Order: sequence, then structure tokens, then C-alpha cells
Amino acid sequence: MAVTDLLLQLGLSNANDILKGYIDEIANRNLKHYQGIIQTGAKSGESLYAHVLNGIFVLERIRPILGLEEVEVKILFSAYSIHDLNKLPDSPSQSFNKLATEENIVPILQLLEMEAFFPEYADYLKEIELLVRAHSGHYNTYAETLHKKRSPYQLDKERVEKFMVAVIRAMDVIDLSKSLEERAKKAEFLGHINSILDEQYYFVYHKICEHRGIMTNLIHNQVARYLEEEKDLIPVLFYPDGVSYIATRHQELKMVAQDWENLKSQIVKSAESKTADDFEKFIESRPAGIKVDEKCLSLGISFARIFNEVRNKISLKKYDSEQMNQKCLQRLEVALGKMGEKSNKILSLIDDQQFVLPQDDDVMRLGELIRTYYSF
Repeated sequence: MAVTDLLLQLGLSNANDILKGYIDEIANRNLKHYQGIIQTGAKSGESLYAHVLNGIFVLERIRPILGLEEVEVKILFSAYSIHDLNKLPDSPSQSFNKLATEENIVPILQLLEMEAFFPEYADYLKEIELLVRAHSGHYNTYAETLHKKRSPYQLDKERVEKFMVAVIRAMDVIDLSKSLEERAKKAEFLGHINSILDEQYYFVYHKICEHRGIMTNLIHNQVARYLEEEKDLIPVLFYPDGVSYIATRHQELKMVAQDWENLKSQIVKSAESKTADDFEKFIESRPAGIKVDEKCLSLGISFARIFNEVRNKISLKKYDSEQMNQKCLQRLEVALGKMGEKSNKILSLIDDQQFVLPQDDDVMRLGELIRTYYSF
């Protein structure tokens, strides 16, 4: 499945040009090689592909509060795409600091064809190298930061070493928060984010205690959308039983009666629209003609859409007039046997072949359309 197929579920259907470019050029292409790399340890069972995308999508969600420039986002996306280069096949067995060098990261960036997403990435190799080496607190012996005055970067030294390092560490650690109510990794994530922002954030969540299959997912999406749009929460992590958001410390989080009514209305409307998108199943071809279920009306489907679908169904039909006439004759004969003397007039119709259906399929289709309209 292409990553774009998942964006609706992730609430990123309105992905900006940078994320869309990354998905089109990297995630849906050469990054797919990561799908076969299954991690061990704290991320046991998760593919490296999923881990990278989880971090990318988290960064996309919190971008509005970080104030990152476009080039900074592209640098972070590029660095995070290769940050676990020690997990790649044929990776040399050596310390991470010796492994995470420009000499080793350039071939991986080339393999991913990173230039298709970020044509200028070669100008920022020092930034990318620094972020790869510094992404985890376990690999914090990157010597670049020891030179207080010398800067090997194109960007501001403090911006890279303080701000962007904190961001990539937050991206990496949050993927370890595997449940809605987990706290330690979320706290670590917030520690990195709050250390570089004046505004301070904390986690809140909504939880659904009863699972109803696809309906649960629909409810999650609508609740997340409502809380984001109406309460200014930022949905960051999606779980089967709920969604975790970050909110500023000064936000007053309160759901009043009108909120619940509005939310309920949105959920119902979303469910109805999903059903309406599949309304064709309520229009059935039956032996007695096309049947339009009254559900189509309750869904608010327009007459034009309903009868356009009726027309589509009828236009595909083929009619065996000879067989249909034979069935009509058999039914008439049964009816005649019950009518006695009153059957004489009908017998004359049969003799004159006036009951015979036309051989022209177009005329038959028109007749079925009229019959359907009458029944409707």
C-alpha cells in the first residue's frame, strides 16, 4: 500500500508540498527497501520503514509550533531517513560515531535518491551528519559542538546543534511510546520540545473504551478533528483506543454540553456521508424491476444521483424478449383458467399478439426506466 493511502487515517489528508514531495519521491520509492528490515530491542517487530515514517509524520504535526524553515524541514527529513544507518544490511560492525560520517551517509542518501526530494542536500551534508550522529542520547560524542567559534554548517551553528538536534531526538524517542497511557517516553519527547520553545506543552488524550470496528476509527478521526479545530489541540499519536494530543500549559480544556452536541452531529454526518458514498448498494436489480430503497432518501441523496445510477444499471442490461414473452404467456394462461367467460377479451389479445414485448433493447430499457420511476 502506498503511503498516500494512509494519510486519511493519519489525519494528514491536506499534506503540504514538502511532505507530499517526500512521500512521492522517497517514501513511495526507494525507502520501501526498509520494509524488510525488522528492528529488535525496544522497537522489536517494527520495520525500519514504519519507524522512519512515524517520526516524519510526528514532525509534520508539530511543525506549526516549531517555526522551522523549509530547508530545515528538508534537512530533518533527510537525516531522519538515514538516522539508523547501523541497522541497514551490510552495515560495518563499528561504533556509531565512526559509522555516521559523511563518507558513509552519502551513499545511503544517493541510494534513496534524496536529490529528487531535496536537490540541494549536498550543501547541507554537515548538518545531516550532525543530526544523524546526535539523534540519540546514546550517541552524544559528536565533536563538532566542541568548537564554539568554528562552524562547518551552512545554517546557524546554534540553530543546528541546539534546536534541530532537540527536534530529531524528539522524533526518535516518541516512537517508543507504544500505548495511549504510556508516560515516560512522552515525557522525554516533551523534554526535548519544551527545551527549545518559550511556550510549554503537555500531553492530553481521548480514549474510546468500546471498540466497534471501522466505526471506532471514524469516531477517532472526528473527535481528533473537532479537538484540533475547536480546542486548538495538536493530535500527535494515534492508537487503537485513542489519540494523544499536546496542548499549551495555559489552555483551558473543557467540553461543555454544546461541544458534545456538535461532536455528535459531526460523527453522525461523517457516518452518513460514508454510507452515502456507497449508496449504489441500496439500488437493486430485481425480477420485477429496479428497486430504490428508501434509505437513499434518508441519506439525502439527490434525485439526479439516484436516477443516474438507475440509468447506469439499466443501460448494462440485456433483454431476452422471446423468453420474457413466453413467461408472460404462461402467466396469462394460468390467469385465464381462473376467469371463465371473462377470459374471452384477453384471448383475443393473445391471438392478435398485442401483449408481445418489443424486440428492441432500447425500448425495453426505456420501459424499465419508466416503471422504476413509477415505483419510486
